[in-house]
Amino acid sequence: MQVTSVANNLKILSHVLENVSWPLAERAALVSRSYEPGMSVSLMVRQEGVVVSLLFQWRKLER
Repeated sequence: MQVTSVANNLKILSHVLENVSWPLAERAALVSRSYEPGMSVSLMVRQEGVVVSLLFQWRKLER
């Protein structure tokens, strides 16, 4: 598989994940978890299937 093909697939996946509708309760729980001491935000978003930029948008909105 070519590098450009992989990059295009990642862009498509990222777009799809950003358009998933997350219930407010789940968003709040993820934001809360992201502030826990020792929590790796990167690891958490991979486990939960959230795009990291989306989590940071939610955190910003919470303020």
